[in-house]
Amino acid sequence: MKLLSGESLADVLDAVLVTGAAFRFRVAGYSMTPTIRDGDIVVISPFKHLPPRVGEIVAFRHPHNRRLVIHRFLGMDHSLALCRGDNRDRFDDPVPEDLLAGVVTTIERGGKRRMLPDRFARPRLSRWYCLLDLHAKRVRRLAKRLIVRES
Repeated sequence: MKLLSGESLADVLDAVLVTGAAFRFRVAGYSMTPTIRDGDIVVISPFKHLPPRVGEIVAFRHPHNRRLVIHRFLGMDHSLALCRGDNRDRFDDPVPEDLLAGVVTTIERGGKRRMLPDRFARPRLSRWYCLLDLHAKRVRRLAKRLIVRES
């Protein structure tokens, strides 16, 4: 059995999403740990004419090597998407909007399926998650100060 990766996998993903269907495949890599782990199976669905929302996990072609990348969407700056892997300290290079492919809707691990919330119903939740993720150190410091003051 031949495994697809890199640009070939991105080509197949694009061809499937254009039809409006979802695409399911096994992930290789650790940049989204612990949310998505090496060997997990993900389902990528088309955006369906809705832009990605802050906090969603998106699939896109890397702007330099055209390989498939799955990272968290953090916002848009003009027509450039800002993304970052959950297990990364720095942001990805800005991604042109036309290289965004789809959104992760399901993660499967160990035979169990984890459906991600419906993208029509969660704009506030995804923004809060993203803000807390980006400012986790500040939140921890503030919590420690509050605990010390109450003692």
